[in-house]
Amino acid sequence: MKTNWIWAGFAALAIVAGVGTEARAEQQSAKITIRVVNSAKVAAGTLAEGEKRAGWVLGQAGVRVVWLDCTAPGSCAEDPGMNEFWLHVANWKPAGASEQELGFTTFDKETASGIGVAGVCYPMVRQVAAQIEMEEGLILAAAMAHEIGHVLGAGHSSSGIMQAKFNRQSIVSMSQGGYVFARKQAGGIRADAVWRNAGAGAAVVSPLR
Repeated sequence: MKTNWIWAGFAALAIVAGVGTEARAEQQSAKITIRVVNSAKVAAGTLAEGEKRAGWVLGQAGVRVVWLDCTAPGSCAEDPGMNEFWLHVANWKPAGASEQELGFTTFDKETASGIGVAGVCYPMVRQVAAQIEMEEGLILAAAMAHEIGHVLGAGHSSSGIMQAKFNRQSIVSMSQGGYVFARKQAGGIRADAVWRNAGAGAAVVSPLR
């Protein structure tokens, strides 16, 4: 029997999407930028697959993701806005994280966004991929979408991408277009993204520097 793997997390909100021109305008205003720091040196193809699939999952919730490579020293030097977040693809975990944690999100009341650091521990991605016999890019995508969900205020749920644990069936479902955000959580993270876009002119202090 395969082991389920744990993700870190937090809080949830709710609201539903509209349709037509007004809904498209709202979805446009729900854009977020993810500043990716690939310190684990994941292969470009695997990282691109993870970003594409995670972006699709977020897109089903009405949140459009722009991925920005901030790995090179000196890149992304300006402070991020309210709708921009750092995401580490790393070889490390925060102090106190359990051995089974695949991803992590920390919160910092000192920053305007309230977000400290979000990330995925890539050695765990490799381990899980080998144990459940799935591609690393799929595991990475699920973990990235999950942690971005936390960044946008979603907590753990009993179903969908925000489940605290997942297994092979979950990842197969995601690869086939399932395993997305539950409806209420989708509305919540979209509402949070819209709110952040409204305040995007305010700068926040980078947690990486």
